Amino acid sequence: LSATTTTTTMAGEITDQPPNEELDQITNELQSILQLTPKQISLISQSSQGCAHEVQDLFTVDDCLHSIHSNQWLLDEGVDEVAREFTSVLNPSQLSKFLLWSDHNADQIEKLDYVNVTAGVGNGPVFEFGVDEGLTDGD
Repeated sequence: LSATTTTTTMAGEITDQPPNEELDQITNELQSILQLTPKQISLISQSSQGCAHEVQDLFTVDDCLHSIHSNQWLLDEGVDEVAREFTSVLNPSQLSKFLLWSDHNADQIEKLDYVNVTAGVGNGPVFEFGVDEGLTDGD
């Protein structure tokens, strides 16, 4: 087992630092407990080479999520406001039916292009509309 510590510099570069005493102690304990052969140690070392890059990628994603959370302007609060206004005019039965319809047509809703809206219908998604059972002509 290689006893090096991988760190990330301010420029985002990954560097290997000399090990600290605690890491040396843990490495030695593992080697004595597991009784690994030199070949096994080599295989473990080779299999963990990409881990440092994956950890760096996860920290980058974490930093991005923290930035989005701390900068509210990156979130589209207008969507919440419009959704709140829309649902406020529906009674509980209508809201329930709308949510069921949305769930049933989730794949078609995902196909909608909200950014590049065209004037015509074109080859857009086909939505399914159910008919309530048990309703009479007067309902």
